[in-house]
Amino acid sequence: SLLGNYHLGMQFLVIATLIPNVVMQYTLPRDSSGQNNDKLKNNETKNYVLNQIKSISIAFLLNIKKAKYYNNFLQIDEYVSL
Repeated sequence: SLLGNYHLGMQFLVIATLIPNVVMQYTLPRDSSGQNNDKLKNNETKNYVLNQIKSISIAFLLNIKKAKYYNNFLQIDEYVSL
């Protein structure tokens, strides 16, 4: 189970860094030729930061909900254990 959780976390990390990497690969040749990409870079940076804040918030809320859900089972386990 430990490796499964690690692998799932790595998948989220790869997905989170996918779009910024695509934008960097798109803008790098354009920067070297002297074209202006500031608007695209600023918009992508804002989107990336907002998406990370949303992801962290959702993960925090899910963790709280999961803890409340499993606390009910922990209380039952005290009565059922031999």
